[in-house]
Amino acid sequence: MRGKPIGLSRPRRFLVDLLHVAARVPTVPVQRRMALAEVVAARECLADRPCWPAVFLKAYSLVARVPEVRGEHRGRAGV
Repeated sequence: MRGKPIGLSRPRRFLVDLLHVAARVPTVPVQRRMALAEVVAARECLADRPCWPAVFLKAYSLVARVPEVRGEHRGRAGV
């Protein structure tokens, strides 16, 4: 190891441990085709367009309000 070791706060140490464990978890990239023509058109009509992450976050929050849909992302094991 090079350099001088530094002490980390508890929250920082927790985050480092979490990232270390998460690096060993396999990930599966997912792609999905979505019909967004209406969303694109509505966004282009605005003078001050929201960024795409904000649009998807808002959509996610609206879907999360529906109890029947809220747990669907967990699959059968989580239900």
